[in-house]
Amino acid sequence: SQSIKLVFVDASWWHKGDLNGRKMFEKGPRIPGSIHIDMDDIALPPHLNPKSLPHMLPTLELFAATMHHYNITNQDHVIIY
Repeated sequence: SQSIKLVFVDASWWHKGDLNGRKMFEKGPRIPGSIHIDMDDIALPPHLNPKSLPHMLPTLELFAATMHHYNITNQDHVIIY
């Protein structure tokens, strides 16, 4: 039987202020083996979405490429915190 792979994703992000989720993740502490994904790195840019809004869902291709980069598959259990 195949064991279940758990992937912990730190997606910390703040709308305003000086807090930086990536820097906080790198500084720690964090869940051992976790990764950080910044939503602004994969969000659809405002000029590519109908209402010109920031932080929109990425294209399927960009999302798939990001998951591939982090070796996350459809069989994995992903916990986003």
